[in-house]
Formats: sequence, C-alpha cells, structure tokens
Amino acid sequence: TRAIYWAKRLITMWEGGLPYKLDALALSTEGRSQLGGVLKEPEPLGSKAVLDSKKDRMLFYGNKQDSKASQLTVYEFNSKFRLVPEDGGKV
Repeated sequence: TRAIYWAKRLITMWEGGLPYKLDALALSTEGRSQLGGVLKEPEPLGSKAVLDSKKDRMLFYGNKQDSKASQLTVYEFNSKFRLVPEDGGKV
C-alpha cells in the first residue's frame, strides 16, 4: 500500500483493486477512484508510481491476472491527472 500526492490529488494504491481517493487536509477516505474513468471495475492499480520530473508526468501500472495469463498496463498521467494523449496514455 502506498499514498501518492500528485496533481492536487491524494490517492492510496494497493495491488488488490481500485485506488482510494483521500481528502488531503482531513486525510479522510472519499471512496474508490477510477481515476476519471480510466480504470474499470475491478482493474487493479499497482502500489508503486514513478515521477518523470523532466516531462512533469507520473507513471502507474496495473497488473490484471487470471489463472492462465497476466496483462501489464502502464498509465502515464500529466500534471492535471489526465492520460497523456500519445497512445491514449497506455503503453
């Protein structure tokens, strides 16, 4: 589990499901977040993120698994927490 403050949003991420949005001042939980519709239920978002300070972007990943396969998706968000337009923000 990890908390990330990016683009004026505080979210907690864990490997088991959608991230949770928190109130940055009160630190209270506002509920699960699909990051503006980017994530679908029950797509998990990994618990780690990487900041690209040169481009002012944050990269996250999701790992969807079942008994026969695994699918890794990398999400790249700009400083307004919008998917980067190149390739739809997914790599």
